[in-house]
Amino acid sequence: MVLVLDDLHWADSPSLLLLEFFTQQMADSKVLIISTYRDIEVTHRHPLSELLAQLSRSPPFSRLALTGLESDDMGLFVRESGGENASKELIEAIHSHTEGNPLFLSEVVRLLEEQNTFNAPSGTGTHIVLGLPQRVIEVIGQRLNQLSADCVDALTMAAAIGRQFEFNLLKDLSEDVSEIQLLKQVEEALETAYGNQPGGHVE
Repeated sequence: MVLVLDDLHWADSPSLLLLEFFTQQMADSKVLIISTYRDIEVTHRHPLSELLAQLSRSPPFSRLALTGLESDDMGLFVRESGGENASKELIEAIHSHTEGNPLFLSEVVRLLEEQNTFNAPSGTGTHIVLGLPQRVIEVIGQRLNQLSADCVDALTMAAAIGRQFEFNLLKDLSEDVSEIQLLKQVEEALETAYGNQPGGHVE
């Protein structure tokens, strides 16, 4: 028997305690439980974080991180999702734009279908500009709503700089904020982005 529990980050504490109890009783059973969750939703204070820590001590437990689609797989997805006429340049632009994120990718493909962009001729040398679908904007908005106003201000300034920047540059541009306050705001953003995964720290 295979049980699939989707969106485990939405489960409440009693449900997670029940799952923990159940997993302790199934060592000799022929049951496989597959659970999915969004790691960016799971902070150190999230009840699922404690459950994952407990389950990690159990030998049958294993964790698989799902990343974005590779370029070839993404191209196949685009062509089978209505973009059979998509040029190589367009597929490369989509991959660079979405980094293979399934939600972002599917919404961009839907947007391109609506704009009839897939039928545009290739090799024209025209720079491809991809928009930001409304659903993706809404998802980003939901994530930002979890942050404090000061943290959003810091992220707005960081976004204006670019995807990669030095903290000292952000500090110089944030004249009305002390270095300690700015560090707290960046740490807040990293904790929300990485959840309980390694890698969220300021250098």
